[in-house]
Amino acid sequence: VIQILGVKAARFPCQQPDGSLYGSPHFDPEACSFRELLLEDGYNVYQSEAHGLPLRLPQRDAPSQPPASWGPVRFLPVPGLFQPPHDLPGRPAPEPPDVGSSDP
Repeated sequence: VIQILGVKAARFPCQQPDGSLYGSPHFDPEACSFRELLLEDGYNVYQSEAHGLPLRLPQRDAPSQPPASWGPVRFLPVPGLFQPPHDLPGRPAPEPPDVGSSDP
């Protein structure tokens, strides 16, 4: 189960019970959690954890049709594109946690 945050929009994609999507600035576990399903062809689809409906987007030529008529969106995961944030000048990088410590 995953949560998605749009970096540029700073919004979570969320799904209403009828399958329509909206962007929320605040995370709602019921509306904004999706189960990732891996397909045999290497693509992923996402299904609402609460409603059991696939993540669907309107077709460009028919945005006024009801969400149930839209097909599920297939995503192609692309590994290795995440870039860790660069250290800010003048600020030391945080120390990694001491995993060998006896302190819980």
